[in-house]
Amino acid sequence: MSREVEIKFRLRSREPMLERLRAIGATYHGTELERNSIYDRPDGSLARAGEALRVRSTQALDDAARSRATLTWKGPRRPGPLKDREERESEVGTPDEVRAILRAVGFAPQIEFEKRRSTWRWEAAEIALDEVEGLGSFLEIEAAPPMIDRAMEALGLRDGTLDVELEERSYPELVRASRA
Repeated sequence: MSREVEIKFRLRSREPMLERLRAIGATYHGTELERNSIYDRPDGSLARAGEALRVRSTQALDDAARSRATLTWKGPRRPGPLKDREERESEVGTPDEVRAILRAVGFAPQIEFEKRRSTWRWEAAEIALDEVEGLGSFLEIEAAPPMIDRAMEALGLRDGTLDVELEERSYPELVRASRA
């Protein structure tokens, strides 16, 4: 079973976080533009169960060879500040065909959004700086819980010197809230 474990922060500004990433020796791994489509049954039962079904098209902005598309299912989230949930993901050849297949079997797109993601790595943590269309800037740290704590400490997220706010909602939840 594959698990996704991460924590997300809303940033007032990306620049202080970029400075911190460089200062701790994090390695930059590229920037991508993502188009995300979240699907559900007509009755909304996936969202009510805390599950998500996503088709993501990714266009690498610095290396066209890294462009890809994925189909992802995410299970219900465990309680707590870390987003911890089962995740199943597979690369797909043609995202438009996957979208057509999902519609053909009764799923419908509920939310679509784009984000620009810059990925960094520090020790065993993947750190993403996201710009989400209409929502602003975010930082995500994905790793095992002890490594998330180490990365938060190294980035100064615990000492209050950076203007950040813990964000427990997913991007689809934030998009829904912004449209309400």
